[in-house]
Amino acid sequence: MYIVTIFAFGFERFDPMKKILTELMFAGTNALVSPVLTFGLLIFFEKIFKITTDLTLLELSNSDSPLLRDLAQKAAGTYNHSIVLGSLAETTAIAIHANSLLAKVGAYYHDLGKGMSPKAFAENQGETLNIHDEISPEESVRIIREHVTLGMEIARKNHLPQEIIDFIPSHHGTTVINYFYDKAVRMYGESKVNINDYRHLGPKPSTRETAIVMLADTCESAFRSMNNPEPEKVENLVRKLIDARLADGQLDDSPLTYKDLEIIRKTFVSVLISQSYRRIRYPNQDKLERAD
Repeated sequence: MYIVTIFAFGFERFDPMKKILTELMFAGTNALVSPVLTFGLLIFFEKIFKITTDLTLLELSNSDSPLLRDLAQKAAGTYNHSIVLGSLAETTAIAIHANSLLAKVGAYYHDLGKGMSPKAFAENQGETLNIHDEISPEESVRIIREHVTLGMEIARKNHLPQEIIDFIPSHHGTTVINYFYDKAVRMYGESKVNINDYRHLGPKPSTRETAIVMLADTCESAFRSMNNPEPEKVENLVRKLIDARLADGQLDDSPLTYKDLEIIRKTFVSVLISQSYRRIRYPNQDKLERAD
């Protein structure tokens, strides 16, 4: 369009070809220099005006980024969970016209802190002993809460944008850590247990993207624990989990509408069911699985 415009005005003014070629030379130089200056100065504009561009998000979404590579080495289960969650959050954000790239990258980094004590979390334990069987529910809650504060410290130390850091504490909001609350009730009696001592410290999600990641994290984790993920069971699970978060007030600060929540529910169900596919067994698979 630059070239077409120069020729159009040049011919209209009956400019000599030498002048037109000179203007084309300046136009070509401008076309080369402008992107270089833009990309080179972009980081300074982001720092000064505290904004995060899609270019930064794309860079952070690269699996070779130092933080993601470190998480994959220290806590492979958490890393895989984060990547799957990113795909689920991205698809859902597209469905409700939210920022899909921000939702995906936020999901990638939401559990950074688990890399500091990976064996304290089920997805990294494998067949090893669950350390929570040997400690009090109060100590377990401290460890679970700590992955949020540690994650935020790591994110700030590595200069992640605030928009990404916000996903770390808000993906749990102020929800109750039910497993250890129930354990404490069984051990001490309900009257001696303060439920607020077993809540995450928040804050609650305040954007559509952080709310999506909270709901996706809840539903994806519960889905992984299902023995027989039939479509009807998956739909019931997702609906009840979203309703529970809504009833608990975890979405009070987010701008999600009831229509958004219905779309989110349907998208979660569709994506999760698609992830539970089964493959046909090989004819000699029984033999392959036996120890010789």
